[in-house]
Amino acid sequence: HSFGRSSDPRKSQDYPSPPGPPDIDPVPILPLHGLAALRRRLAERALSGTLPASLLLHGQAGVGKQRLAIWLGQLLLCERPSVDGPCGACRSCGYCGDVAHPDLHWYFPR
Repeated sequence: HSFGRSSDPRKSQDYPSPPGPPDIDPVPILPLHGLAALRRRLAERALSGTLPASLLLHGQAGVGKQRLAIWLGQLLLCERPSVDGPCGACRSCGYCGDVAHPDLHWYFPR
């Protein structure tokens, strides 16, 4: 028996390591303008614990659905949320603003 080496050929040192994540510059999150009444209703529901488990945002292209979804995610992760939205100053808001929060996932269709 040889110590330190596997007898399983699939575990051989000849296989390269999987590539790491690509170096991608974060996409800046643009400020959310408009949709004030909808944002307030969503914030009130989130703060009262009555926000549905899932939401479907739909509408014409360019109306701010994706940005609204990111805003809502930031609100839910914010350490000091209010009916006016995320505080924008806490650590979680900073991570969300940098697109670096580990619990905020942003998926794109291919």
